[in-house]
Amino acid sequence: MLSCICAAIFAVSATGHGLVGYIQKAGSSEICTMRSTMGNADGNYGPLTRGGDACGSPPGTPKKVLAYNGDGSDLRQSQAGSGPYWVAPQEADASCRFAPGDQVNAYVYISGNHGGTAKWEFRKLLSSDGVVGNADFQMIPNALWDYGPNGPNETSKPLGAHTEMFTLPTDLEPGWHTLRWNWIAPGNVQFVHCIEVQIEGSMPAPSPAPVPLPTPQVPTPSPRPPMSRSCVPTLDAPFNDASIYGPLCRTLGNSNTCPGPLCRWNAALSQASSGVGRKAAAKKKNSRFLGLSLVQDQVVAASSMRSMQEPSTEAFETQPAVHVSIEL
Repeated sequence: MLSCICAAIFAVSATGHGLVGYIQKAGSSEICTMRSTMGNADGNYGPLTRGGDACGSPPGTPKKVLAYNGDGSDLRQSQAGSGPYWVAPQEADASCRFAPGDQVNAYVYISGNHGGTAKWEFRKLLSSDGVVGNADFQMIPNALWDYGPNGPNETSKPLGAHTEMFTLPTDLEPGWHTLRWNWIAPGNVQFVHCIEVQIEGSMPAPSPAPVPLPTPQVPTPSPRPPMSRSCVPTLDAPFNDASIYGPLCRTLGNSNTCPGPLCRWNAALSQASSGVGRKAAAKKKNSRFLGLSLVQDQVVAASSMRSMQEPSTEAFETQPAVHVSIEL
């Protein structure tokens, strides 16, 4: 009877255990062993099952890990009663270093699977730490595995090794951190395994997207300021035909002369031009004179100048001649 009870106890303990052989930075050959609990080599009960520290009963020593010199193959197959965690384990200083955002491979061995889920967690290690509870740890994003019968084949198998891969948070502070494997099965059966690692620096911030350079603005040339004065017709009889004397006075003004009585200086070019145009439109709609060449303007100018040098009565008599010469 006693032998049956002992066998049953051994069966329960043997079929409900698991541990992490080691973790490793992706792409690295460095083997990072876990804390040695010095009592429960193949799996360590957590606070939900036996109370005590969140790293187990016993929890092992912070910043100390299993001393190991192999290639990791025996650690990946560690189970109850065998392997480096069970046979004369020794401690060594934890020396593994990681950076925020590193991908980590964890090599786990389950010697008896009875369901539930496992997750990886972290916390900043403090010098004033006493007993650490489950609530002191935060789950690493997406680091959750289903050990139940409906889970993936890799983690739902009755026993054996598998690999769990996760990425360290990108906002981890530099310094010592505890990483914890936390397996909780139905009935508040909890197994844990911890390791201390040093986090170096911080993940470099992503380069900002290039800001497109603004399109250079081509400066719009400023309009030339209007002339300070312009030569316009007086429109006093007999020089009251704007279609003739408007272009004539304008041409003379360009030569810096504005003879009277047929022309006069006007200080506002825009206003003079507008006034001449309105009077010209009212006097005569025929604008063919505006297309005459500069040579014709000069001829008219010469004729007008001769008229001004003769007596005023003769100037009136020569006026029809001016009309004739312009309209040819």
